[in-house]
Amino acid sequence: MAPVSAGASWCGPIESKMRGLIPLVTMIANDNRVEFTPRYVVDHRSRRLVKDQLFTRILTAVEGSEGRVGMASMTVQLVQAPTLNVQLSGQPPVRS
Repeated sequence: MAPVSAGASWCGPIESKMRGLIPLVTMIANDNRVEFTPRYVVDHRSRRLVKDQLFTRILTAVEGSEGRVGMASMTVQLVQAPTLNVQLSGQPPVRS
């Protein structure tokens, strides 16, 4: 039996799974936002390039919407952590 490369041995199973996949966008509605997740089928060697192109087009469309669609993010800064008292089992409590 002739040796088979790893790439060639995966080719059949991957191609059969990819036949059933179609590009799709799913949506999740949370408390105060809507989250979209795109699914797209692409060769593994070009996935970063395609992802960059796809998201660049999405951002360009958002910018061109004249304010009808917007992007938002939230940053939370922890100013001061509260005092935390820890007691290990089998150890007497530490008095400060």
